[in-house]
Amino acid sequence: MNELLRSTEFIIKLNPTGLTEQHKRLIRYLNIYILKSLGAKDESEYYQCTEDAFKMLTAIVKQSNFNDQNADVPHSEQALEMSLDSIRDLIYTKESDIYDN
Repeated sequence: MNELLRSTEFIIKLNPTGLTEQHKRLIRYLNIYILKSLGAKDESEYYQCTEDAFKMLTAIVKQSNFNDQNADVPHSEQALEMSLDSIRDLIYTKESDIYDN
């Protein structure tokens, strides 16, 4: 495990109201993959953790309480497709949006 995960305690408080145990586990794992990706020491770990973070986020969106499987196109698919379009645009730009205030 990389130094970032061992040496620093980072607490994120969330209101778990309405979340299932599965939701909570997915959120925990998403945070782990993000931290591993940010602190990766080699290329294979960086790519694998980044891929795993995206897969975990996809699972979270698909298991959202908002997702309506009975819609013509499930909301989760629409949300993921829209997000991927935005991500695709960001991939090929030199600058990325900064969300840190």
